[in-house]
Amino acid sequence: MTPIFIITYPPDLQTDALCDEDHIFLLSSMLQDADENYVTTISVSVVYKIADPYRACLHVDTMTEVESVEKDRGFSLAELCIMVSMMAILVSLSVPVASNMLRDFQLLADVRNIATSVTYAKLRATSGMTHYQLTFNISENTWSVNKLNKSTNAYEVEGDTKQLSMGAAHSGITFKSSSSYAPTGFPTSSSTSITFNSRGIPIDGGSTPPNALYISNAGADYAVTVSLSGKVQLWRYRNSQWTPQ
Repeated sequence: MTPIFIITYPPDLQTDALCDEDHIFLLSSMLQDADENYVTTISVSVVYKIADPYRACLHVDTMTEVESVEKDRGFSLAELCIMVSMMAILVSLSVPVASNMLRDFQLLADVRNIATSVTYAKLRATSGMTHYQLTFNISENTWSVNKLNKSTNAYEVEGDTKQLSMGAAHSGITFKSSSSYAPTGFPTSSSTSITFNSRGIPIDGGSTPPNALYISNAGADYAVTVSLSGKVQLWRYRNSQWTPQ
């Protein structure tokens, strides 16, 4: 940007070689009006008289730049409007990405919760020398952990019935009754129950082992499986294949 020249001169210069004080002030004012963004202070050793001071023509023998600083100024209304518009555009672009990430995190959290419930039932069955069963309501997107009451030979719910976070931020997380493809060695249909005996081995308690449960939202598919030996595994369907997680 064009600098502004604020002119200073030594007081001991010959007055007949100088523009008079009014001319110096006028020249300084004219230059300041040219651009208010930058100020440059210079010292002038000799300033010769000029025929027309309004043309702001100076002949100087020596000129030394002392400093150049940007003057503080605020934002104009137009600049503020542009900034607000740019921020609104950035926010509108980032919201869909953030929403998709949130839904993926919720889905993965649900899958891990299910795997934790399955592992818990398996460990409780072995530690309590009894049978435990998980039941899944595919249509209601709920599941529960149940303990065998040996006196009545019936399963009783242990703890609260759990539910997928299907309503959180319109995640669309649901159980799938079946999958077009299955991890190798597992069925394509979701098990409605998984039952462990006192050794932590899955048995036929309504769904024949090995067991699989499929969970998905609009953008991703996961599965929780229990092998014949009782191993609990998470899977994700990506690039046309199931990969363990």
